[in-house]
Amino acid sequence: MNAASYAAVGVFVSYFVPLYVGGGIVRFWPPVLVPGVFAVVFGPTVGGLGAAIGIFISDMFLHGNALLSLMVGVPANFIMFYLTGLFTKRKLTLVRYLAGGILGNAAGCLWIGVTLWAFTQYITPVGTMGPGASVTAGLFVAATTFLAQIPFVVLLVPPIVYAVARIYPDMMVQSRQTR
Repeated sequence: MNAASYAAVGVFVSYFVPLYVGGGIVRFWPPVLVPGVFAVVFGPTVGGLGAAIGIFISDMFLHGNALLSLMVGVPANFIMFYLTGLFTKRKLTLVRYLAGGILGNAAGCLWIGVTLWAFTQYITPVGTMGPGASVTAGLFVAATTFLAQIPFVVLLVPPIVYAVARIYPDMMVQSRQTR
C-alpha cells in the first residue's frame, strides 16, 4: 500500500506540477508525506521498503532510468524513511518525529547529492550535471532537495499521523510494541 500510494501520488504530482529543484535534476516532491506517514504508523521497515519500491515505480514511469533509480533514488528513500520510522518506533512524540524526519531527510538527500554526482562522473550525465561537475554541485542538489521536501515532512505528516493515532490507535506501531 505504501509503495503503490507513493508511486501513484508521485506520478500524479509530477504530471500536474512538473517542478524540478537542484538545477533541474530532482523533482519537487510533496509525495514524501506518504512514506513519512507509513514509517511512523507502521514502523521503519514498512516506511523504508515502501518508499524504495514506490520511488522505483514512479521513476520508471517518469524517466525510465532504472540504474539511476537503483543507485540514487531507491537507497536514498530507504534511508530517509527507515530513519524516520526508527526514531518513532518505540515512542511517538513530536520531538522524536521531527528529529527522525529531519535527520532522515538530510541523510537521504545527502545520499542523492553524493551518488548523483558520482553517477554523472562515471556513468552518464543527468540533466544539467555531467562529467567535470564539482562535488559542490552534488551538495547543491542535496541541499535544494532537502529544502524542497522538508516542509512536507515537518508540516503535513504530523497532523495526518495524529489523526490516524486518534482514529485507529491499535494500528500504530508504538501500541504494538507495548503488548
